[in-house]
Amino acid sequence: MPQDQDEATLGSKQKLPTVRYDPRRVAVLLGVYAVLCALCLFWAFRGQRPPQYPTAECLVDPVSDYRVDRQFGTKSQDGSEVLLGEEVQLPAYTSVLAVAPGYVAYAGTVPGFQGVIVIEHRLGDGTVFRSIYGHLEPIAFLVREREVVSGGQEIGYLAEADEELETSRLHFGLLKGPHVPGVWEAYGWGPEELLAEYYEPSVFLAEHRCQGE
Repeated sequence: MPQDQDEATLGSKQKLPTVRYDPRRVAVLLGVYAVLCALCLFWAFRGQRPPQYPTAECLVDPVSDYRVDRQFGTKSQDGSEVLLGEEVQLPAYTSVLAVAPGYVAYAGTVPGFQGVIVIEHRLGDGTVFRSIYGHLEPIAFLVREREVVSGGQEIGYLAEADEELETSRLHFGLLKGPHVPGVWEAYGWGPEELLAEYYEPSVFLAEHRCQGE
């Protein structure tokens, strides 16, 4: 019996089909796999590319009554930081406008800064910059990230004063250069050497303000 079993086992092994690899079929499968990988990478990086938006011919003020209450470069109480923008004291829920066409690079909250919106813009001469709007009411944002906005479009409202602010106010900054995904840019205060990376808002607005504004 053991010999019969061995012969039966041997016979069954001999009947197993032989696997043959077709080089052309393997090449096709590898090609399909490469295409799928390329598509995955394309969609992954596509989400990082900024949307197309119109060039800005001119700028409007971020609020209807833009009278600076705290100047660009003002030092903090302990002298360790400077203001990287300008601040305007206004009533809570004052409407805030996008100063030019662009796309929303960031819309969220920052401790001590309340709601913050950052928009990337491009001038006709190729200059790219970002406008920063701080101390907004985060639950009343009128835009979302990656949304394309027009100049003068309402984007939100000023928040009420909190523990750190005696009065409601708008922080408005203009940061040079394009938005870089993953790099934090919504700063209200910082080291004095960072001033070189910002435009003085009142001066920049005056140079590029739309006629009649």
